[in-house]
Order: sequence, then structure tokens, then C-alpha cells
Amino acid sequence: ETASERNLVRLNIGGYHYTTTSDTLARPGASHFFEALLSGQMPSTKDADGRYFIDRNGKHFEPLLDYLRTNILDIPSGVSRKHVLEQARFFGIYIEGMESVLGSDIPQSELITIVNSLGSGRLQLPRHNLRNLCLAYLDLPNAVFTQSCLQDSNLEHATLTQADFRMARLKGMNASHANLYGAKFKGADLRYASLEGAFLQHADFREANLQNANLRKADFQNANLFGAKLGNVQFKGAKFRGCEGLSGIYLMCGECGNSYRPELNQRQSCPATLGSHFPAEVQPFENKHLPGEFD
Repeated sequence: ETASERNLVRLNIGGYHYTTTSDTLARPGASHFFEALLSGQMPSTKDADGRYFIDRNGKHFEPLLDYLRTNILDIPSGVSRKHVLEQARFFGIYIEGMESVLGSDIPQSELITIVNSLGSGRLQLPRHNLRNLCLAYLDLPNAVFTQSCLQDSNLEHATLTQADFRMARLKGMNASHANLYGAKFKGADLRYASLEGAFLQHADFREANLQNANLRKADFQNANLFGAKLGNVQFKGAKFRGCEGLSGIYLMCGECGNSYRPELNQRQSCPATLGSHFPAEVQPFENKHLPGEFD
């Protein structure tokens, strides 16, 4: 048996099999549990294949093992963060910022620490209170804020492509000039939110509440607005090419004051500019809709 083979450690955690090294598991400060297990300071049980058997949920151990290998915590969707934290406590694995991630309220300083430690594309904060916090100018693609509260928070100029805001409370949120390409806002409360100049192509706003929102110069190209509530919104300069769910909504040309329906892509001459109404700057005229469509 070579030295490298002796360094291998085979684990059976609740029926999930893992192979790693003693250097990964028992490096100083990594895990008090594995340090004691591999040094013989605690009794151990092995299965028929000689693997260390530990009666815990192995599914929730995988993110922790990857963290010990890379110092990056990446918890896949569908895996409970709370259960991962419980496993981290059992195995004595300290993860900076993990307690804060699972807390109901996260202070601004701790939020920035979490973002910096997890890295781009790894932020997952479902069902958290992030009210009045600042995420402006941060790079947070694929972030998860499902059912979280970001009321009155500042996300201006942030990169939040493909972010998940489903059923989130976003009233008064400032996301002006943010990149929200492909973001999911289904069922979200966006009343009085500012999306001015935001890049919202292919975003999903189905059944979202956008009443009294500022959507000036926002780019909604190919977005889905089916069932969205759009009463008393500010639309001047917004783009709606290819949008779904605009049936029955009337907008008013910001130059001549005439109304038209954007889903018809009307191009009659504007008497004020002698040009096309579309894509002339527009503002809301009347939020009419088909019976039962947006109720």
C-alpha cells in the first residue's frame, strides 16, 4: 500500500458513499469530528467494505465535503440549508457566515461578508428579511431570493441575471438600471418599485403586482407580463417588443397624447413628431384589460 493510498478515506454516511483524503477531512481547524475519528480518539464503525459508517443524512453532507475541499459553499437547489447547517454542527465544520445566511434578519455588513465568501452566482437567501439593505452594483447572477423581503432595498446597477424573486416582497425596491435578464418575478409584490432603465428582457412577471411602479425606459423585450397588475405605472420610454400578456393594455404616446395598444405594435403616424408611435416614448393612458384576465 502506497502513501497516497493510505491517505485515502472512504466514508459511508447514511448509505451515501464518499471517497476523499485525510488531508481534506482532518486538516487543522477543518473538522473536530473527523480529526478525532481519524486519529483514533473516538470509536468507529466500518461497513462490510471497510468504509467508516456514520449514521447521518449523506445527502446533506456532500456540500460540506466540497466546502472542505474548496472552501466554497455551494448548496444545490432542493437541498435544505437548515439541514446542511445541522450537519456542519454535528461534524464540527465551521463555515464563516453560515449562521447569518440562515437567520431571519441579516445586517448589511454580514450580507456583504456572505456575498464575498460565497462568490458570484452562489448567493441563496430564500425566505429572509433583507429589507432596506444595499446590493447596489454587486455581481449576483442566479441569486435566489424566493419569498424573501427586499422592501425598500437598493439593487440599482446590480447584475442579477436569472435571479429568482418569485413571491418576494419587493415593494419600494430600487432596481433602476439593474441587469435582470431572465429574472423570475412570478407572484412578486413590486408596488412602487423602481425599475427605471432596467434590462428585463425575457424576465417572468406573471401575476406580479407592478402597480404604481416606475418602469421608465425599462427594456421588457420578450418578457412575460401575463396576469401582471400594471395600474398607474410610469411607462415613458419603456420597450415592450415581443412581450406576452399585454392584451387589453392601453398606453399613451408621450409626444401626442394619443392612446394605443402595444401588443398590436401600431405604427400610425404621430402628429407631434410625424414619426411612428412605436417605439416612441410612451406613458400609461388607461389600464384596461379583458374580463378576468388580471384579476
